[in-house]
Amino acid sequence: RSGSFVYDVDLDMTDWSPSSVELRCISQIGSRLKEKDCKFERLDMTIEKAEEMFMDNKYKLQQIPSIASKSESSNHVTVYRAGEHIDISRGPMISTTALLNRFDISAVHRLDTSLSNTMFRVQGIGMPTQLQLHYWTYEQLVNKSKKLNPALMPGTEPQTDTLESTEPSKQQAVN
Repeated sequence: RSGSFVYDVDLDMTDWSPSSVELRCISQIGSRLKEKDCKFERLDMTIEKAEEMFMDNKYKLQQIPSIASKSESSNHVTVYRAGEHIDISRGPMISTTALLNRFDISAVHRLDTSLSNTMFRVQGIGMPTQLQLHYWTYEQLVNKSKKLNPALMPGTEPQTDTLESTEPSKQQAVN
């Protein structure tokens, strides 16, 4: 695997290239999730329920039938809830955000996709509290996670019966 997590997002910007300060600020926001101790809850739902849940997200709507067809029943989609956030993911997830030790957004790449000319892939790395790493080792992992992760790109079909966590989200701004 690539060693990084990814999240594809349509930011309605065409040429954003975040500075190292911006990446650190976004990383700090993610790091604050630890204090919230949000539990990750796995939810399996029918195609119809998933389409209803994501009806305002054209990217996820396009992917739901393909994702469901790969499920055991060919009619279910797995989503995870953490606090108020719900998203499609094959998992598995850690049980709670309190288990996050180190968290960094390492890169934001503009994607070449037919779906949108403003699609970006946010990449990063997160380490659980149980895994204590020397700072040098962690920095090596952060540097590796900067390279564009080749996980499933928006608008393409999965090649296997598993799905990377790359379902795009429509957002106007990063909080």
